[in-house]
Amino acid sequence: MGRQGGSILVDPWAVISTIALLTISQMAYAYDPQPDKAVLMVIHAHPDDEGIFFGGTLPYYTQVKRVPTVLVDMTTGWLNSDGSQTSNSLTREVELNEVAWRYGLRNEPIFAFFQQTNWQMPISESWDRWADYVTDYDDIAVGQQMASRYLAEQIRLYKPDVIVTHDFGGEYGHPDHKALAYATAAAWDLAVGNSATINDGVTSPITISPDDIAGDPWQAKKLYVHNYGHNRLFHDYWEDTTIDTTGNGRPDQIPRQVANYGMQAYPSQGTPKVATVYDPIANGGNSWDSYPSEWWGLYATVVGSDTIAGEFTIEGTTYTGWARGDFLEHIPGEIIQPAAVVSQEYVFNSALATIDNAGMLTPVVGGVGGTSLVSALAATHRFGSSYDASYASTNPGGSSDFFASIGPDTDVDTVYDLTGGGNTDIGSVILWQYENNGGGASRNVGNHARTIEIRVNTEAQGSATFGGPATTVMLLPVTDGDADPDNDLGGVSSAQFFVFDPLENGRYVQLSITDNYLGFQGITIGGDRVGLGEVRFAGAQSACANRPAGDFNGDCVQDLRDLAIWASTYLDCGIQPASACP
Repeated sequence: MGRQGGSILVDPWAVISTIALLTISQMAYAYDPQPDKAVLMVIHAHPDDEGIFFGGTLPYYTQVKRVPTVLVDMTTGWLNSDGSQTSNSLTREVELNEVAWRYGLRNEPIFAFFQQTNWQMPISESWDRWADYVTDYDDIAVGQQMASRYLAEQIRLYKPDVIVTHDFGGEYGHPDHKALAYATAAAWDLAVGNSATINDGVTSPITISPDDIAGDPWQAKKLYVHNYGHNRLFHDYWEDTTIDTTGNGRPDQIPRQVANYGMQAYPSQGTPKVATVYDPIANGGNSWDSYPSEWWGLYATVVGSDTIAGEFTIEGTTYTGWARGDFLEHIPGEIIQPAAVVSQEYVFNSALATIDNAGMLTPVVGGVGGTSLVSALAATHRFGSSYDASYASTNPGGSSDFFASIGPDTDVDTVYDLTGGGNTDIGSVILWQYENNGGGASRNVGNHARTIEIRVNTEAQGSATFGGPATTVMLLPVTDGDADPDNDLGGVSSAQFFVFDPLENGRYVQLSITDNYLGFQGITIGGDRVGLGEVRFAGAQSACANRPAGDFNGDCVQDLRDLAIWASTYLDCGIQPASACP
């Protein structure tokens, strides 16, 4: 490294060599910052509980549903009497960081560092040790307050929609599990700003005040307790092959497998496995296996109960009166599928076809438990067939140029009602092109919408007139008539994604198509109409719309982490015979 002309010169090979000395395991856990707002908060007692008793939760919600998730670890092994970490605690912290990464979590677990308790002890010992790290039974109430108020602060800070935690009975009876369930239930109330009472049946009941808890009040929407006996939920989907572990774009493992793979990084705990109804002796038939990770109960909700499924049988057990699904029922989804078309113009085929999935090769479903934003952006619409799964305009007067024929009216307006009632945050719009290319001729795409102006009204503003500023977007045609491969979609009607910056908030959206593709990019056929395939919106979530070519770790950013991955395999050779390698 030298200095010349007032600037620093860096030898790139020296940088690469230095980074290559770092192991992938050292670089792999460069966790991202915590999300400003979580959808799911997982609160567990000890490193490994989140896998044994919560099963596929973390792999499923981070890699399949891809929702912002926060993991709170209450106790991390044994602490010294002054609260400092022992070697056991340091080991378990390191292990959980690796395990969580394997699950798919990309923001580091939150370590609360309360003291651990032996599983044979009463719940009073957990409360007592959570106050001051030692057993003296003189500050049980202090421990109850400290734990509950700490968790309320985390809820206020990360604003989860859904919280999940342990069994009030402690699964196999562990007092830390029991205490954490009671503390989380109290934190649910405290986070809103209400007082909370803990009555664990062993210690004296205590009422805790929300006064002086940090952060603005937050009302989570649902609280699930493992193995809770009321409002039962059988968590489904952890046996579905939905996770791509090889990076080739094809799912190859189920969430439970990924959870078990994660827990292989718990050598200090004997590499346990998920407790599950699908393998009742996964842990040798010990007491853990009696508390399957699929069994939950909805302890508290402000969005209604889960939908009860019809009677179903799994692995020989019949479930009656249970819900069956995941934790996100009644939680607003990433995708906003318009509830209705309020008005439309020049209708040959109704704009209802743009919100009903009729032309989608993979349905894009909004709302509760719907399609993730990432999956929506990978979905495609049919192309080259009829017009009946798209909005299609009339051909006023039989003109060959639609926009010339409509005279002083310069656009085609469609107004959507996004929610059916109430405003919502709108972060982006996703559009798919008109499906009909006039029978397959590669240049017959003049009817494709080219430019669209988008305006948003609140519920109070109504849907009759839209006077606010417009966001203008330009769609690509599915194919065109010139040789430039970058100004069309290459023959596949894929999603086209546009972000609102700043974020919009409202109920009604007006899409005004102001031009089609007649006369552009070598397109000379069509143009007597205008059409649009499918319309969706998304909330405030971000998405990787254009992944950099050098993004090896999949975070949509090309940076030193990717360089380290590349450097670790630099000069590797796959030629056979090996003697032919340079």
